[in-house]
Amino acid sequence: MLPLKHKIAHLMIDVFHTDYRALYNHSRGIHIWKNYLTTNGDYLICFCTIKPNAKTAWRLQSPLKENFILENIRNEFKDNGYINKETQYIGSLPFHSIFLKGLYDIRKELITKIHPKDSIDMYWDLYELSER
Repeated sequence: MLPLKHKIAHLMIDVFHTDYRALYNHSRGIHIWKNYLTTNGDYLICFCTIKPNAKTAWRLQSPLKENFILENIRNEFKDNGYINKETQYIGSLPFHSIFLKGLYDIRKELITKIHPKDSIDMYWDLYELSER
């Protein structure tokens, strides 16, 4: 856990940390950050998505692939009491382009084959933690 007092932050910014966590877990861990946000605090997140019909082969097909489908990401926030305030599409990249030098081990561990036509979409979303 972070060495922060609970309910102290009014704004949290997450640039791909939850994506990295989702590579190894069945969730993004956003329930953890609720402890640190004040009621009505904002959570700004940048994340990557894949299409449900992507042909790239994941070692653990179901859990990993599901973690990166746009609808599933947004539902995880909703299920944890976050309200979507704003959505911004950033752009799309070929799937293989995210595996730059330094991320090669992730590819070896988690992905067996990258389909050349698959791509990722990137978004910025702004969420507010509701009072419930």
